[in-house]
Amino acid sequence: MTNIPHSKTLIFHIGDPKTGSSSIQQTLFDGNWSCPGHDLAYPDRLNAIPLAKSLYADAPAPQRQHQFAETADWLRQQPEKTAVLSAEHFAFVTPETLKDAVKQYLPDYAGRVRVIAYVRPHAARMLSTYAQRVKTRGLQQDISAFCKAQIRQEKFIYTPRFTAWRKVFGDDFTLRPFLRDTLYQGDVVADFLHTALDSGPITINAGPQVNESPTLDHLASLQLIQKVLRQAGLTRELRHALCINLADRLARGPSAAGPRLKMPQSLIPLLQDAYQEDAAALDAAFFEGAPMTKALAAAAESATHTDQSIAADSRLSPAQRQGLRQISSRISAQTPADLETWHRHYRQTKRTKAGADAPQPDNAAGISTLLAEACALIES
Repeated sequence: MTNIPHSKTLIFHIGDPKTGSSSIQQTLFDGNWSCPGHDLAYPDRLNAIPLAKSLYADAPAPQRQHQFAETADWLRQQPEKTAVLSAEHFAFVTPETLKDAVKQYLPDYAGRVRVIAYVRPHAARMLSTYAQRVKTRGLQQDISAFCKAQIRQEKFIYTPRFTAWRKVFGDDFTLRPFLRDTLYQGDVVADFLHTALDSGPITINAGPQVNESPTLDHLASLQLIQKVLRQAGLTRELRHALCINLADRLARGPSAAGPRLKMPQSLIPLLQDAYQEDAAALDAAFFEGAPMTKALAAAAESATHTDQSIAADSRLSPAQRQGLRQISSRISAQTPADLETWHRHYRQTKRTKAGADAPQPDNAAGISTLLAEACALIES
């Protein structure tokens, strides 16, 4: 037994992906919020990804036991009445699996779990996911091919999945539309806190924007860098970390004001035809005022007739392309030990409070210098 005070509530924030999870996590991690008379317990790491992944079907049983034992120990030490565990990876676990794990490993919480999720309208989710996959995976498809492939594979059909969560958790499952005019204070972080605490007013202390959408030039640069790193044999996880680091640097620089990707007008009828039934079903099941249907119908208003190629040849100068290839090759040429040291330090400083101020090892500094050179070249 975990011996948790009977008044304590455990909230699982499960995403959905591309709904401001990074901003929610960063704000809770930093404690940059306030609500008179209320507080939340949040772990000393940025997110609960290891815990969520321990629930995957292929995760070894000892991994799950270890992660939940650590979580139980942490919960026992928290005086707050409400605790939050946040990871989009929970969204890829069946709700039955999560509920069974709580019952087995956190039995005192079995009747005091809430699940909060956000859902992004279909067209906006498609656009944001495409940009994210270019940035973090080096996706080489253009947006038209990507959208058509996702529709063929019946991706981003929301209603069956969220209905399953509500079936398992009942009224303890809350789904919120990720739309500015429906969010408390027009902000997803404030909305999450307001939903979690069931109270207000919420004050968010301004911090750096997290996981900002890349500009067209940034996407072209990241796509090129990813291609070189992948050809050199770097793992997807390492490429992801390197390009997220670079994207974060670019988001703080002057070029961050550049134009961003929009959905092509030519794809709007295809998207509306593919998702209008799901939008209507989700509205009927969860929302008043049909926000998902209205957002899909209004998708054309933010779309563009202008060509928005992110091919490096069309967005970057010859000098930039050559320079980025050279820098990427120099990163790839670092020893595996140095790359792993950089990656480990990056994870520690980004995800845990204990590692936030850890000095960078000497054999990782060269990689950070190369990323800074890449940033300067893209900004030039």
